[in-house]
Formats: sequence, structure tokens, C-alpha cells
Amino acid sequence: MKLREAYNTSLHTAFPRIRAKLINPVSREFVETDLYIDTGFEGTIILTNNVRENLKLDLTILDEDVYAFHAGYFPSRIIPVIVILEINKVYRRMIKAYIHPFSKRNLVGREVINNLNMCLRGPEKMLEIF
Repeated sequence: MKLREAYNTSLHTAFPRIRAKLINPVSREFVETDLYIDTGFEGTIILTNNVRENLKLDLTILDEDVYAFHAGYFPSRIIPVIVILEINKVYRRMIKAYIHPFSKRNLVGREVINNLNMCLRGPEKMLEIF
């Protein structure tokens, strides 16, 4: 099965994104949201506080101290949570995600991206997952 996602062209530079379903494994509530490709992030996904509130992810917070460098050098505490990530019919896993207090967008990193067969078609502003 092939999934085609158009880049978000409302941003200054067109940005590749994946439409995904995030599921709270405790309450089974879910939201569908865009995850923007971030090849510089080695983890799974970074979520905004809005997703945390909408999915009631406080039920799945892990008791770990995790820090990330914001803007390259400013350490900030991020909150690890458990979610089920579903991308169409090609990917479905329970993963450790992170709530970042300063993130304005949901990001997907290399730990997820490396499990997908993807093709970025920049001139067409299209992302294909097969």
C-alpha cells in the first residue's frame, strides 16, 4: 500500500509531513494530527502540550528525567509518555514519545522514519510512504 502526503505549503518553506493517528493506550482516546519530518531528531516523536491535553497523556507519563537541548544549547526537561502511533496501514506501534514544553509542532524523528520506506519528492512537494 502506498501513502502519498502533500507537503504543508502554508509554511515559509514547504515542509514534509505525515498524517498519523495517536492513541492513548489507557483510555483508547485518539487524535489525528500532522507529524513533521525532523531528520535531526534521533528519537521517536515530539508532541505539543495541546496533544498532551487532548489525549489526556498524563495517564501515561513515565517516571524518568529526560532533557533535550532547545535551540542547540538551552537544556529543557521533556516529558516521556507512552502512545500508540499509527501511520495509515504501514506502521502501528506502542512507543515512548516526548512532550516538549516549547514545541509548536509535532515532530517525527529517525527512530520512526528509519522503519518506513519513504521518498521525499521535493519538486512535487510530495512525500510517499510504501
